[in-house]
Amino acid sequence: MKQKYSYRTRQGVQINNPNKVNQDSLVIKTNLADKNINIYAVADGHGAFGHFVSQFIVKNLSKLY
Repeated sequence: MKQKYSYRTRQGVQINNPNKVNQDSLVIKTNLADKNINIYAVADGHGAFGHFVSQFIVKNLSKLY
């Protein structure tokens, strides 16, 4: 079965910081172990280091499969 998917992300708004970094990260893994098992995950970062945390989660989740 062929799947189609899309994603969209948008940085948060901070009035005092118009250059705020988008802290969302995502991972899409399809057909794991040739068993049509899929992972779709979004890590939504928050706080001063939220983008680092969300990237860490996605990077390490990707290593598991």
